[in-house]
Amino acid sequence: MNFQKEVYVIGFETLKDELRKAGFKVVSDELVPIDETVAGVAEMIKNINPNVSAIVVDMSVNLTYNQLQKCVEYIKRNNAQFLTGSWDDLIPFLNFKLIGPALFSKIIQQVTQVNPKILSKPGKEFQEVLEDNIGPYDPKRVLFIGDSIHTDMVFATNCGFQKLLPLTGLTSEEDIKNWKWEKKIEPDYYVDNLKIFSEILHFSEKRNNKL
Repeated sequence: MNFQKEVYVIGFETLKDELRKAGFKVVSDELVPIDETVAGVAEMIKNINPNVSAIVVDMSVNLTYNQLQKCVEYIKRNNAQFLTGSWDDLIPFLNFKLIGPALFSKIIQQVTQVNPKILSKPGKEFQEVLEDNIGPYDPKRVLFIGDSIHTDMVFATNCGFQKLLPLTGLTSEEDIKNWKWEKKIEPDYYVDNLKIFSEILHFSEKRNNKL
């Protein structure tokens, strides 16, 4: 991809490093507090890089108001492309639920009235990446495994894959039994965890070898 302009990134340093390795000119901010005055906020808004032509929003635990506002300004003033990574509202972490990066993007989306291009599940671009890298395949013979109803199951449905949902994320067995989402995204199968699925595969392989 021959993208000569600069990219403003909200995300972990590992993401920024990978984009730099791929040849992109990554712009990010130092975590400097904004002066809580009219002049301070005005300076923040005026300090916009004219060379930024794309923004990328992904997971960040150091997100600031300044960064969100800059994304809004880059879209409105520079007509920057609006790209997102993970599209999860919530992320399971230990015994907690972390705020997911989709909520960051939805703030920007609401203010700018510009829809982001989703580069991960369930975006169609991710499906194109699979097709380009794996080659022709029969989607009905693909079993897609994912523990998110809102991203994994939607993506698998859009692709025409069979769906397996392990109960290792935010979904419980009670959710499966009392399904309240669209019928078409309901998983074909579910398991408590991937260890059980691995045991099923192992048993199936042993059985096939005996036949």
